[in-house]
Amino acid sequence: MHPRFTAHPTGVLRASALSGPHEAPPWPEGPIDSPEHRRAWLLWLGQVRDHPMLGAAISDASPPLAQRINQICREGGSGRDLAGVVRSCVRYVLRAQSRAAPFGLFAAVTTTRFTGAVSGRIGDRHRPVGRVSTAWIRAAVEQLESCEAQFTARLRVTVNNLALIRSGRIIVEHQPAPGAERGTCSSLRLTAPARKALEVAQAPVSWAAVEAALNTAFPRRPEAVRDLVGTLVRHRVLLSCLHPPMDTADPLGYLLATARGAGADRYPRAAAVLAQLEAAHQGLQEHDTALTPQGQAKAKSQARTALAQVAAVEESTCVDLRLESDLHLPRTLAWQIQEAASVLTRLSPLREGTPAWRDYHRRFCERYGIGAVVPVAELTDPDRGLGLPAGFHGSRLPSPPGEALSERDAALLDLAHRATLEGTGEVVVDDALLDRLGAGQLETVWPHTELRVRVHATSREALDSGDFRVLVAGASRGAGTTVGRFLDLLPSSGREALSELYRQLPTLRQDATLAQLTCPAASARGDQVSRTPAVLATRLALGQHHPGDPHALGLDDLAVSADPHHLHLITRRDLRPVEPVFFSALEFTRAAHPLLRFLAELPWSRTAVPVPFSWGAATHLPVLPRVRWRQCVLAPARWRLDAHTLPRAPWREWVEELHHWRTTHRVPARVELGENDQRLLLDLDLPAHQDLVRAELAAAGRVFLREAPTEQDLEWVGGRAHELVATLTANQTPIPYRLRPGSAHPRSVEHLPGTTAGWCSLKLYGHPDRTTDLITNELPRLTRAGTPQVWFLRYQDPDPHLRVRVRVEEPDQLQGLHTWTRDLRERGLVASVVHDTYTPESGRFGPGAAMEAAQRLFVADSRAVAAQLATDSTANGKRVWAAVSMTGLVHHLLGDEPAARRWLIDHAPPGVTDRGEATQTITLTAPGHTPHLPDPLQRAWGRRAVAARAYTKALADLGLTVEDVLPDLLHLHTTRLFGPDPDAERACLALARAAALSWNARTKEER
Repeated sequence: MHPRFTAHPTGVLRASALSGPHEAPPWPEGPIDSPEHRRAWLLWLGQVRDHPMLGAAISDASPPLAQRINQICREGGSGRDLAGVVRSCVRYVLRAQSRAAPFGLFAAVTTTRFTGAVSGRIGDRHRPVGRVSTAWIRAAVEQLESCEAQFTARLRVTVNNLALIRSGRIIVEHQPAPGAERGTCSSLRLTAPARKALEVAQAPVSWAAVEAALNTAFPRRPEAVRDLVGTLVRHRVLLSCLHPPMDTADPLGYLLATARGAGADRYPRAAAVLAQLEAAHQGLQEHDTALTPQGQAKAKSQARTALAQVAAVEESTCVDLRLESDLHLPRTLAWQIQEAASVLTRLSPLREGTPAWRDYHRRFCERYGIGAVVPVAELTDPDRGLGLPAGFHGSRLPSPPGEALSERDAALLDLAHRATLEGTGEVVVDDALLDRLGAGQLETVWPHTELRVRVHATSREALDSGDFRVLVAGASRGAGTTVGRFLDLLPSSGREALSELYRQLPTLRQDATLAQLTCPAASARGDQVSRTPAVLATRLALGQHHPGDPHALGLDDLAVSADPHHLHLITRRDLRPVEPVFFSALEFTRAAHPLLRFLAELPWSRTAVPVPFSWGAATHLPVLPRVRWRQCVLAPARWRLDAHTLPRAPWREWVEELHHWRTTHRVPARVELGENDQRLLLDLDLPAHQDLVRAELAAAGRVFLREAPTEQDLEWVGGRAHELVATLTANQTPIPYRLRPGSAHPRSVEHLPGTTAGWCSLKLYGHPDRTTDLITNELPRLTRAGTPQVWFLRYQDPDPHLRVRVRVEEPDQLQGLHTWTRDLRERGLVASVVHDTYTPESGRFGPGAAMEAAQRLFVADSRAVAAQLATDSTANGKRVWAAVSMTGLVHHLLGDEPAARRWLIDHAPPGVTDRGEATQTITLTAPGHTPHLPDPLQRAWGRRAVAARAYTKALADLGLTVEDVLPDLLHLHTTRLFGPDPDAERACLALARAAALSWNARTKEER
């Protein structure tokens, strides 16, 4: 299998700072809450506290826990309090032993290279880098913004581009709040002075300038003006320049420089804050350059003391750790990672995006039309547009209905069941299984991603010789997701290599602009993860104060368009596609601002992305086998343990039940407890680890255990927990992106229900077997009654219906339409009638006169379809007449038969055709020959030919070409005949193409 992805030579190594599991104090031989083992656990607690790495790591991660440990070691402890402290400490020790995700002093990060052979080593002189917490930065900014008016007057402010105007109020949603998981919402009255302030501060301007403008517009109330501007700043409607942009790696340094530049040293209160900022900044610099743990601790303490003088925040600092390592790895490892990414993409159940995004794409096309250009702010406004996709925070759209058990689900259930019954514990993926699961090759995938893997090998020699396994630990939504926030921490050579890679990332669309997307998170803790250094030339900043930047994009600069296959994010100025890159692993569902998620996901929302292997419906099984492709473990074996399986019982009985459950389900001693990347390596033969499982069961009612590496699997790296992060780019040609005719023009005026001067849109719901009768008998009756312009489409949304568009120019015509629909209802031909808003698709078919000509063509094509159905409504007949009709439509749009044949050969999809249908189609499409046709069909096709030529001319008058819309016109023709049926459409196009090929070959022979 040719890999769809290529791994970049520079990777990232994440590893535990603890060199191996045996470096930690040994576990006591008894449960944590056992009185007879209390002394052993107290002794163990003291050993952990005094451990040079573990003690410092726990103290840095949780100062309150470290204080309780010190207190218990001095004074002793008992009961639940002791057990709680010990279990917290146990989790931290297990985290140090088994998790490689960087966190404080527990795990570190650096770069590595995929070269010819294993070389280099991992040392133990890791470098801590101190950072100020985002919560403290926010508190410090608020302190400075409340200092002397003479100081704040010198600050520059600008409108928060995430602020909304809704129902006479200014709304700023999803703002981080201390200790809150989700952000808060500010709501202020949109008074006349507030509106004026927003007008003045559209671009960065001084605080004093805003006040001056308000005092000019609303004189004699300077105190009220000052209070209003302060309120707008406090609620982050206006953002001051003190807020560090999210792509600033040193926010404390930025805040210090900005405050100093605004003259903070001239005013007593501001100067006092400035002095503490300088002391804290110096303390952190000394921490980063100190050579001993004692020197680092002293410098960090000094920094925290200075920070506390400015703002009392529980966690004012945090630490990241650079791994001491010059380890290089073999290229064969990179090749296996490439294969794993390729297979995972093919196995993804979301080959065309999530159900929510598929639903949103459909809604966009129905509401605005293919090719329409809709500003992002309008589209995501639930009052004016669609709002956000289903599942987004604040979305009003219902979740799409879940799919029934798919063939993929059924196959995976069968595979899991067989592997469990036969005792193999493994599903081996090969090409045959990929075909069985419907995992064929994909035309397009998201152009870049990351894969996190663990490497299992018994020695370096085994790794060099190819005797290793790769375990997929996770996949990212894009390049830089897990690396971005640590970029400034990496060695300079690796940092530059990765930065250059990110600047050269491929795009899904031709000529797309990569833009670095940044936005504050909805929580202070999330903000810490969101901050990443500036890498890309183009910046897309949400909710931040940024100085003027010619390469910066704002929310008002962006719009969304669509074609039948994708949604596109584009610039409103030059209509160029934009593909945002968010260099952070911030969790999108709960921790991110919904607009951040929207912009980050939209460009790839309809493509396949490498994701961790999904079992689908089989996920709920109590036992899942390992899934392996060659040397790549795509998913480890997994066991589900429910609390009712091991009832509450005395310790010894409970342990016996656990052993029985393990024997029954073939659960090894070494397992990982937890979900996603929150997993801890356990040895189920150890009482301390058994106790942790029991505690987790009691708290959650259910735990998941996964197979873990053996000690031998990690010998090549000295037993150290680790992960490799490989950046992968797709081996594919970017898809062409070009706006459709009229996309750059204003959208058409909407036609509302009940209009007497425009188009009325009806949805006729009823039994699908009645639809052909409605088309062939009832719509002509409406036309004969004095409403000449009528066209239709079959739809499924979600129930089958006929969507009818009727041109109404007089009140009598509207009354006639109502009479016609009431008659259909009384005769039982329709179950219900819905009058809807109609927006002509000028972005798809052209603006102005072109759209009018297109609608006349729709009317003519609808009559042609009705005549075709009246001629032959059998399945075979519909396909043949559709192919003949489509051939004629292409001919009349392009102007001559040879051009029509060439277009069909080049653009219609090839496919297997029925021989009889192909013969009929070839006969009926003979060049220069008009077959004997029923008069109604002859007349309908003739009128359509006139309308087609008129539409081609209308496009040409605007400098547009009909070739751009030909596929859409043919799609609408088959939709009128069959409804939204891609298989039927492909079959008809294949027949038309086969006939074109046949006649093309014959005409060449005749020459």
